Amino acid sequence: MKKKNTEEDILFTSLLISIYNSIESTFILLENERYWDALILERSVFEGMLRLICLNNGTVEEQVEKFNEFFYLLPEFENLKRYNRARVVNNNNNNKFKQIVEIEKNLEDVIKKTSSIYTKKDRKRIEHKWSVSEMCNSTADLQIEKFDMLLYFYNLSSNFIHKDATSLGIQIEKTFENEKLYYAAFNATILLNMIHVLSISVIYFGKYFKSDLNNQVKTLMKEKTSLFSQLEELRSKWFDNEYK
Repeated sequence: MKKKNTEEDILFTSLLISIYNSIESTFILLENERYWDALILERSVFEGMLRLICLNNGTVEEQVEKFNEFFYLLPEFENLKRYNRARVVNNNNNNKFKQIVEIEKNLEDVIKKTSSIYTKKDRKRIEHKWSVSEMCNSTADLQIEKFDMLLYFYNLSSNFIHKDATSLGIQIEKTFENEKLYYAAFNATILLNMIHVLSISVIYFGKYFKSDLNNQVKTLMKEKTSLFSQLEELRSKWFDNEYK
């Protein structure tokens, strides 16, 4: 196992911790019957899992390039966007945001350097590589178990994040149905999704640190066979209800 304790190691570990914390929050929401809010977090943990996988996929040279893009370039591009927004606020003489504008101005030298090295076209190209659609395409050959299920719920989660007509329609329909079986099955489905995301994330976290955690995860899953069987049964009932 690597013990270099580099900045990349720390940031990679922070990514896994962030995924775990969001999953834990999901469980708390489910415990309090906040099913739709729990669903919103699915998008966050799914994207975190995708980034863990992408950072580990490819040759050593490709992985180094990805780390550089993800941990260094993308944040710099975000700084550039914030700086440009701050300039707009400043031009509008909005005193309420004066402090924010001053903070962003401190980034001016860094921003100028970034924009001189990377054109707008370059930045768009790199940002597109880290979009969900491109990350899904770049990991398609890995054939990750139950990936389609996770992607389905990622898309459903996006509806609830934006509180669009689709999400509101689902909420209204299911609230008036008031089917206890539906909510129990939906609860089980989210639980299984979160457990699956965490399992995949832990495996790829181990892969990065040159420690095979695949067998440990499989052993743990086998020990909980009875629980997972019950959850799978409920998930099947959710599917039967959803697509009857």
